Amino acid sequence: SEVDACLEQFVQFNLLHVVASQAYISRLAEASRREKGFGWLSFGAAVGQGVGPLLGGILVDRFDYPAAFWVVLVLSSAGLILVGLKDTRQSSPTRSSYNPVQD
Repeated sequence: SEVDACLEQFVQFNLLHVVASQAYISRLAEASRREKGFGWLSFGAAVGQGVGPLLGGILVDRFDYPAAFWVVLVLSSAGLILVGLKDTRQSSPTRSSYNPVQD
């Protein structure tokens, strides 16, 4: 059914997101700070899963569904901008030819 297809896509995207986030942290964080990075990732995911539905419900009750989606768009865009502004040269050595098999 259509719901099953949507659920399958959601699970696949979530798996991709988790793997990509963990790879991003392990690539940028120094070995001594990697555990802290994974801790912040878990904390952020837990807060998002707890606060997101609550905030979404409040926005839908007070305004409408489009308002909730606009807030999600703004918050997601802000997160992408902050990640894009991160200067990775300070926390990761420069590699001219990165080979994930050797790392």
